[in-house]
Amino acid sequence: MAVVHCTHHVAWQTCLLAIVVLLACPSRQVEVLDNKESVCNVSTCRNNDDVSLLLEWASEHGADGIQNLNLAYLNKSGQQVRGLAAARKLDWGAVAFRIPEKIIITQQHPYMVESPFYNVTGKAESLDLPFSMLLYLATERRRVAEGGNSFWAPYIRSIPTPEAFATFHPLFADAELTKSFKTLPPVQGIKAGQLSIEKSWDEHKHEWTGLAKQSGVEGLAFEDFKWAAVAMVSRGFTITWSHHGLSWANTGDAMVPVADLLNHHGSNNVEWFRDLRGDPPAWEMKLERSIHSGSELTISYGELTNGHVFKTYGFLLPGNKERMTATDRKPCGAKRLAKMLALELDSQPSILSSFKSLLREYCDALPVRAPRRPAPPP
Repeated sequence: MAVVHCTHHVAWQTCLLAIVVLLACPSRQVEVLDNKESVCNVSTCRNNDDVSLLLEWASEHGADGIQNLNLAYLNKSGQQVRGLAAARKLDWGAVAFRIPEKIIITQQHPYMVESPFYNVTGKAESLDLPFSMLLYLATERRRVAEGGNSFWAPYIRSIPTPEAFATFHPLFADAELTKSFKTLPPVQGIKAGQLSIEKSWDEHKHEWTGLAKQSGVEGLAFEDFKWAAVAMVSRGFTITWSHHGLSWANTGDAMVPVADLLNHHGSNNVEWFRDLRGDPPAWEMKLERSIHSGSELTISYGELTNGHVFKTYGFLLPGNKERMTATDRKPCGAKRLAKMLALELDSQPSILSSFKSLLREYCDALPVRAPRRPAPPP
């Protein structure tokens, strides 16, 4: 039976979220706790939850340990964020789950090799993403959107839509917003990423849409390509699979279903590896310490500044120990700073708020100027 605990400690939005879920699927096991977190048993209500369908699909294709996982909605700095929680007590050193190679998208996946995109060379400037994988992922997304059959459909549906990305990821920030903060160096990096995606599409779209048609997809569009770029930037893993000819000196990219649902934590409890492990070899997620049932499963995204974290993943880390290096005082002049902090826009309030937070952190990181020496007496 579903339970909803709404107390004065729980935000009304959180309770509403749980109630909407219950109305959509009365059999779902959802509990909203005083810590503003809700946990959903992934064995129920599969037809109403893209993540549950993903987990079912992964299990059907050889993933191990799916029974150890629950879908969770977690409070991260006031925002409800999707993640994974332990469905049972898991001991240190145990394998939380394993994802087989056959459901991991890489440049050497058989379906990728068979596609017309396999021989596409080059990368998107500033994002360092291979065009071949971007186009394959973008075309499969369009195939699913058009109602076609795709092996990857459950995975693609689990990734945020362009509309969802536009609510939090800065690579979807509109032109007015980036222009308003154009003097802020982290935003300059974000704008460079946007221009890289746009330039790549404009230069190759006729060739690429032709290749998509060869694979049976008629309507490949810039929206699909941009979605694929943001999906890979924010959810992709770097790999060193030796059987693909990769190494630390020559890394590759992978989109790993289920694993990309894990959120970041500076004191993560799950370890991941850049090569496949075990018998048979698979993508393995291993416990770094014992955790109780209901605890969030987390990995480390690396020791990154908030400028890098936001550009890549679309969120900020409160109290981040990795401080930005600030040298340009231009965005921090009193008048310009006050103007940017006072800016209000109707669209993309979350991205606007993050830009303001980045601005404050950047200006706080500027070195203090030494006081001017008084002029010598005449």
